[in-house]
Amino acid sequence: FIKQGDDFQCMGITQSEELEIIVHDRNGWSFCRRGRGRNAGAQFGWVPSYHVTEVATVIADHDSEGALCVKAGTVVEVVLPHYSGWTFCREWLGVEHARASRKEGWITDEYLEDVNSVASKAWKTASLLDKALERVAAGARELKEATAAKKP
Repeated sequence: FIKQGDDFQCMGITQSEELEIIVHDRNGWSFCRRGRGRNAGAQFGWVPSYHVTEVATVIADHDSEGALCVKAGTVVEVVLPHYSGWTFCREWLGVEHARASRKEGWITDEYLEDVNSVASKAWKTASLLDKALERVAAGARELKEATAAKKP
């Protein structure tokens, strides 16, 4: 993509360059930041959305029935975030495979790393731990009930 004017704050980018996508505009543009954090070297600008791909890392094994089954650490392409708390994702194999057929499906948002917010990542991790503890507690209750039923 070639920068076309400062009045619109366009940003020139190169293939495989890492950007933070701040917002996707409905008109086919993405407002992005080059550079991490609040450092003085961060650059902001608009890029055509078809030139960028949003990716996320799965933070825990996701094996829900009827959903995309992936292991922790897998990088996925974010295709369609949905307000329901699920995101339609596609396996990410790198920019050279962007047009290839890949596994795709829905992933619960709490399993996706939000690189923009440490607080969000902490909340998602706590939520996953809470769900795991609920399953352990439910299993313990079932075991207690089963052993109580067998006592004379």
